[in-house]
Amino acid sequence: ASKGGPLDVSGTSFQLPELGGKFPRAEVDLQTNGTVTATLAILDVDPLNFISKANQPLDVVDGRLKANTQLSFVLGKKLDLSDIDFASTGTAFDVRSTKLVPNRTISAKSLKLSVDKAALVINGGLRFGGVPVQGEWTQPLGAAGKKGSQVAARVELSQAFLEEFKIGLPAGTISGTTQADLLLDLRPDQPVRFDLTSNLKGAHVQLRDLGWNKPANGAGRLSISGQLGSPPQIEKLSVSSDELELNGRVELN
Repeated sequence: ASKGGPLDVSGTSFQLPELGGKFPRAEVDLQTNGTVTATLAILDVDPLNFISKANQPLDVVDGRLKANTQLSFVLGKKLDLSDIDFASTGTAFDVRSTKLVPNRTISAKSLKLSVDKAALVINGGLRFGGVPVQGEWTQPLGAAGKKGSQVAARVELSQAFLEEFKIGLPAGTISGTTQADLLLDLRPDQPVRFDLTSNLKGAHVQLRDLGWNKPANGAGRLSISGQLGSPPQIEKLSVSSDELELNGRVELN
């Protein structure tokens, strides 16, 4: 590969299903074992250039990847994208990225990866800084990739999460844990936008200055949206229960 070191391609096969004709079609069952970077480099050769067109570096994710790619293309002429079909699936190990979300470290023991002409998708259980997450990163490819990518995740919402994301709520706001849906919008050269929602089930939530608390078995809802950065911008904060409805924003210095 042009970057990322050597790739082990043991077990790869090359076939010509039909002989004859001016432009026969070749089929490749490509088995690769190497770094994620080296595998992505294969997808960035002419005329594919998928990763570059999506404004992502080849080393956007570090780790080892064992993958299978089904590749079909026309022989005997200069290729353009319409002459090539492919689909790739694999498992990445010892994954780490500091480039996917600026100023945040994402890590995982293993993640699933799939890629075709439409999108590059990585999903599984990981850690977002110190917070456990079950999520999926989707990077559209081709022209759509220039608009950026998204992370959709199910996260463990706790006081540790609030501190990791610098939400700005007082210490002790959340006791215990609950589940939340998190969406990150990653656009080139722009701050990362986020939206988080939770029904707060299973967590004790309190706002001491207002004299309000929601017991762990009580109903409620939390919605937060804004931008990650230094400091983050909390543009909308909404907390509600049977006894309270609060809407506002948080100013961080």
